[in-house]
Amino acid sequence: MADFKGRPLADYAAQTASTVGFSQMIAVVPKANDQRAQVFANHGFEIVENSDPSLGQAHSIQLGARRLSGTPKALCVMLGDMPFVTASHIHALIKRAPNNGVIKTQYSGHAQPPAVFTGQSIMAWKTEAPLGRPPNVMGDVEILPLSTPLGEDVDTVDDLHRLSDLTL
Repeated sequence: MADFKGRPLADYAAQTASTVGFSQMIAVVPKANDQRAQVFANHGFEIVENSDPSLGQAHSIQLGARRLSGTPKALCVMLGDMPFVTASHIHALIKRAPNNGVIKTQYSGHAQPPAVFTGQSIMAWKTEAPLGRPPNVMGDVEILPLSTPLGEDVDTVDDLHRLSDLTL
């Protein structure tokens, strides 16, 4: 697992999520990745193992959504490789989420996580058939811009080094 400024990279997202006040926190991690699972467990997350990460991000989100208790009002999707996303951005997404649909973060011209799904859009993630791509959004689609560099994610070693030099 990548180290970022002296901490595991995923610890930043886990810490941010733990301050938001979610009623349930679920982290989907690759099977047998005890170190990553422990990072999230340390912040109070329930751990769901993904036995086949090659099925993609949509499948991981689906595994987490299936574990949701009851009928949730919202499903917030955050990624563990986005260390600069703030709790205030997550709160803004939640506040502006439509009653039925999704609000996504816009960064560098792309709509992406973090995102908050509501209403029937949550149920689309909870299907039993494996999802190879995100389901069609049922309801409204909203966008909330995020300023540079808060939406940066770490996909490569070069990203890790480039972003390590940033101070916020």
